[in-house]
Amino acid sequence: MSALSGGEYSQPPAPDPGRALHDTSEPLGYGSDDIQGYQQPPLPLVRPASAYDLDPVLPSGYTWDPPSAGPSIAGFILSLAGVVSAIVMPLLIAPFAVAGIAVSLTALVRCRLGRARGRAWAVAGLVLGVVDVALVLLMMRLLIAWMTTIPG
Repeated sequence: MSALSGGEYSQPPAPDPGRALHDTSEPLGYGSDDIQGYQQPPLPLVRPASAYDLDPVLPSGYTWDPPSAGPSIAGFILSLAGVVSAIVMPLLIAPFAVAGIAVSLTALVRCRLGRARGRAWAVAGLVLGVVDVALVLLMMRLLIAWMTTIPG
């Protein structure tokens, strides 16, 4: 009787003398092709989608719709607001021109990568932003020239 189990200890079965032992020259699993249960699974046939992939891998039945043209339209509206207001208050509207150019450029890059729509809105916002900066600089030049010619 064993002190650990509290019951009767049974001996393991004796090895079968008719069965040959495996070759011990190399560890089990190395070079032994007869073992079928423990092989590496095959690689998947689907390639993973990267962050810059223009054709994402989607399950069947799903389609990919690019996001809306929101940033493109926002850049256009910022630039348009700058052009309309540049004549009245050029110093206060200059940040709108810079923001319009930045948002339009960002939207244009996203459109080029296929991640957004509204390329025409982005181009129009970029052109209006550049016109806005030119108008602000022209109005500043005229304001400085007018202030220097005032007698006083």
